[in-house]
Amino acid sequence: MIEKQNSLRAMTAAALTLLSLLAASRVAPADDPVRAPAEPAPRPRLVVVVVLDQFRYDYLTRFEDLFDPNAGAFPRLKRRAAFFTNANYGHATTYTGPGHAHLLSGAYARQTGMVGNKWYDRATGKSVPIAGDPDAHWLGAPGDEGEGSSPRNFIGTTVGDELLLNSQSRSKVLAVALKCRAAILLGGKLGKAYWFNEKSGEFTTSTYYAKDLPAWVADWNKKRLPDSYFGNAWKPFVPESAFARASEDDAPFEGDLVGLGRVFPHPVTGKLDKPGEAFYDALSKTPFGNEVALDFAREAIQAEGLGKDDQPDLLAVSLSSNDEVGHTFGPYSREVLDMTVRTDALLGAFLQWLDVQAHGAVVVLTADHGASPIPEYMARLGVEAYRIKKKTLKEAVKKALDARYGEAEWVAALEDPSVYLNWKALDEKKLDHAEVESAAAAALAGVPGIAGSYTRTQLLRGEAGGTPLGRSYEVCFYPPRSGDVLLVTKPYSFWGKYAEAEYGDSHGSPYPYDTHVPLAIFGPGTAPGVYGGPVSLADLAPTLAALLGVNPPPGHEGRVLEEALKTH
Repeated sequence: MIEKQNSLRAMTAAALTLLSLLAASRVAPADDPVRAPAEPAPRPRLVVVVVLDQFRYDYLTRFEDLFDPNAGAFPRLKRRAAFFTNANYGHATTYTGPGHAHLLSGAYARQTGMVGNKWYDRATGKSVPIAGDPDAHWLGAPGDEGEGSSPRNFIGTTVGDELLLNSQSRSKVLAVALKCRAAILLGGKLGKAYWFNEKSGEFTTSTYYAKDLPAWVADWNKKRLPDSYFGNAWKPFVPESAFARASEDDAPFEGDLVGLGRVFPHPVTGKLDKPGEAFYDALSKTPFGNEVALDFAREAIQAEGLGKDDQPDLLAVSLSSNDEVGHTFGPYSREVLDMTVRTDALLGAFLQWLDVQAHGAVVVLTADHGASPIPEYMARLGVEAYRIKKKTLKEAVKKALDARYGEAEWVAALEDPSVYLNWKALDEKKLDHAEVESAAAAALAGVPGIAGSYTRTQLLRGEAGGTPLGRSYEVCFYPPRSGDVLLVTKPYSFWGKYAEAEYGDSHGSPYPYDTHVPLAIFGPGTAPGVYGGPVSLADLAPTLAALLGVNPPPGHEGRVLEEALKTH
């Protein structure tokens, strides 16, 4: 009997030991830092996304010693942010519109339809601006985008849209830029967007968003801040010795636009005797344009009370003047050097102001694309580079197809990166579209500066080759809007709007000088550090969605940057 009791006690003790082990394996002690279940960080009250329009990553390394180590934005972010040194776009269409559309959606043009800054509409026979909408008129003076502007052409949603859906519009989402397409595509379908009208010198929006300007916007416009820069001159911000790392100040391949001239100092009058459209155009091509945009952004934060309640808000600010300066003077110019150092100082002051006005905000810094060196600059150094004219492309197609099929108007339109063939001519001659596409592609391959192409048929069939280059064109192909031949330029060569001029740079390629941009995420819930692994700009949208505790946009193709996030 005693033996049975001892045996029973032993079995009971063994069972209790097993149960305790099982329990320990399932429930970690609350004070165990390794085993404790991770708790998400509190949602930020405000996320501020700053997009630098045309800003190569290497500007941060080339000019690093010129940035203010204490007050500058770039040194501060490198010390305190999750700072990514190898962030790249995965699409070949490195233009303003597609870049801004991609950043907060995480989706490529194959889902968003954002195939370029413009595309050819076969139904109307006209080119369509990416943010064009004839039913959404600009408030105030007519705009420079034709009939109107809105996000109507964008397909899908953004992080901001998901935030508004999650909060049932108790959150606020605003976007600000000098360029309307930049503001509109960052604002998404449900947010508000404000941009600069160079005809009136005022910030505006369209009837898509409101019937009238909010009182705070109207009041800001009444101050006429842009007019206060009339007659100023853009003088170097950096010491003369800094220009030893830049091209000469009067390079023949730089632009001389709206009275700015090619050398410092650049007078800002637009060759007018008082503020007017040419002056506002000139203003946007100087650092003063960024000053105006950031002043308006500060006003938006205060007037809208962003970050002041328990519902997270999102503000996106695109600094368009960097792009205007790059297109005029090129990435190795004294002007881009000076502009970059000024941008560091301006953003540094803005971040310090945010520390006070919106303490605890999450700040993102990135860019929509980089920049190609000026072809004439590279050619002078002995590197093959071309500024490819649309006329040359059109003539190459016509010559080849006329010889093979008889005379016709073969090209309907050219909107980089697409060549649109005239389907009516093909159908009248009863030609196979795939065959004509291949013939046109072969003819275009002979144009100096063209490396190759992908045809509509190849892309529809998924025959782009499976290479990183091929994928960068697959993701930006959207059949209803893309052309019949998507051109691949050789390095340092480009075509399109800025190739039609004889000065300045451009972008829109799959090469690192266009795809490699800064990415820094700073604030509560982020893990400071310098991260050198490859990341995609498609990763930003799902990462911000994770920080905000909302669904990521449904079309996103990125991942959450777990290494950049931390728990408390």
